[in-house]
Amino acid sequence: MRNPTPVKASGFLKLSSELQELAISNGMYPVNDVFFPVISDDSKILLLFGGYGSGKSVFIVDKLIDECIENEYFRCFYGRKVFDTVRISVFLTITDRIEERKLSHLFQFSKAENSSMIIRCVKSGGVFHPFGADNSDKLKSVKDPSHILCEELDQFSLRDFGVLISRLRTQKVKTKFLGLFNTTTVKSDHWLKEVLFSDKPAMEFSEYSITKLFCNYTDNYFIDRKEYEQTLWIAAGFNKQKFEEISQGLWGVAENSAPWAYCFEYKKHVGQVVLNRSYEVMLSFDFNRNPITCGVFQYYDDHIKGIEQIKLQNSNIYDLCDYISANYTGCLLLVTGDATGRASSALVKDNLNYYTVIKSKLTLSQTQLKVATSNPSLDENRVLVNSVLHNKQVTLDEIKCKGLIFDLEHAQVLPDGSLDKTDRKDPTKQLDALDCFRYYLNTFHKNVLKS
Repeated sequence: MRNPTPVKASGFLKLSSELQELAISNGMYPVNDVFFPVISDDSKILLLFGGYGSGKSVFIVDKLIDECIENEYFRCFYGRKVFDTVRISVFLTITDRIEERKLSHLFQFSKAENSSMIIRCVKSGGVFHPFGADNSDKLKSVKDPSHILCEELDQFSLRDFGVLISRLRTQKVKTKFLGLFNTTTVKSDHWLKEVLFSDKPAMEFSEYSITKLFCNYTDNYFIDRKEYEQTLWIAAGFNKQKFEEISQGLWGVAENSAPWAYCFEYKKHVGQVVLNRSYEVMLSFDFNRNPITCGVFQYYDDHIKGIEQIKLQNSNIYDLCDYISANYTGCLLLVTGDATGRASSALVKDNLNYYTVIKSKLTLSQTQLKVATSNPSLDENRVLVNSVLHNKQVTLDEIKCKGLIFDLEHAQVLPDGSLDKTDRKDPTKQLDALDCFRYYLNTFHKNVLKS
């Protein structure tokens, strides 16, 4: 038999069925074009991620079958978080591909329901071992793997991942970790985003070479894409926003059953924002949490821009003003925010209130202070916030406004229309960034309600 030879699916499928059979009998097999850049990838970590129906599981299994046949040392541990799900998923994918590629004479395995799921190559001696991560301690028994394959990597914990990576230490071969997952199940606070998809990877894993490849059902030549879209509509429960999320392979957004900001859409309202020093900078303060926070906004060309949400740990109003002075030098500043900060009792030190300190520290005139005498009602303010989000162009910086974005996604409304702040010790219910946004809109964009 000739060595396994992958060929691009776009060309393979143009052949007649007879030629396709002949090609497979001679060791050739089709691979979706999107995967060709990583066929020979030898990074320590290879991550295939994206939407449903991309064919990533079949590709990675084909890649492993080839390496099992060709390599002198091959010991692949393949699995999922729950061991009981391995047989009906990864095991069947491997054995089906062996049969479909007419390689059964090179492998030994049993598809019986009580089989060990161990797959052995009679040519090279290479072997596939199943595993589950139901108990992370059991992963420590994984012995000298050359490869570790994790299907649905998002279901594994960070601890699971750390233990598995630590098993890849044999000197017999260059070891590899392969992870597959769908992005729609990965929310903003998932360890995958924080550890492997962050601008600053965790130090523990920074030494590893990592290759990441996005793939989607639109890259798969072996499905009817129009028909598959209908499947995705059903999977989305006919929810348009959810359909767009899963059909485009977008990162998941935490679901909110009673959103206060019901007009907020991540795709529409989040992007990159750059400070323009030629225009006014509006600062909106909230004082009822420790540390205090400040939202920084600009408005020009009929476009509201969220520049930054400042929240300095272990700081006070003096530190916050120092930060603003250093980062917004030369800008014309306008100040608004929580009306309670005007009270003489708001700041005990030196008998000053917050806005007196802000005015002094930032060297502002009285006309630059635009603070209301009382805070807006939540009912009216909710209408204003959602009207602005719906009717005006709003862009919040994806990095510097993470706190505000989080609040807009997670803020929930109670039956009486108020914000859910029942437990202010819970970070998801502090909503101080949202308060800054509300005060800013109430001061500078209240005319949206009139129009």
